[in-house]
Amino acid sequence: MAPRTAEHQVTEEIGSSLLAVARVMNQVRVHEALCKQAGVDLDRGGAALLYKLYVEGENVRLTDLAERLGIDSPAVTRKVQQLERRDLLSRSPDPQDARASRLRLTAGGRAAIECLLGARQAW
Repeated sequence: MAPRTAEHQVTEEIGSSLLAVARVMNQVRVHEALCKQAGVDLDRGGAALLYKLYVEGENVRLTDLAERLGIDSPAVTRKVQQLERRDLLSRSPDPQDARASRLRLTAGGRAAIECLLGARQAW
């Protein structure tokens, strides 16, 4: 067996990167198809946030949710604001820390994530 050349290694790395890109694009397409089937208009970030609230229970601190999702608090804050405007979740002050917010699903948010989960199960 011939030793691997630098060109061969680069070609393999490019191939691996292309597969990773295709995987992500496929995930986006699957998410879009599931949303369409469920009759829900949610981007992947919004769906992930609603799902975390759905699974982990109500009344979660925004900073704790950011940590559980593995993203920074400002990004979660922006997504929360979008979902709050759409009445999919609500925010209230944390009784133990006035600087913090607690999040909970609204009836609309719960219905949206349940429809999406139903479509995923059917898929």
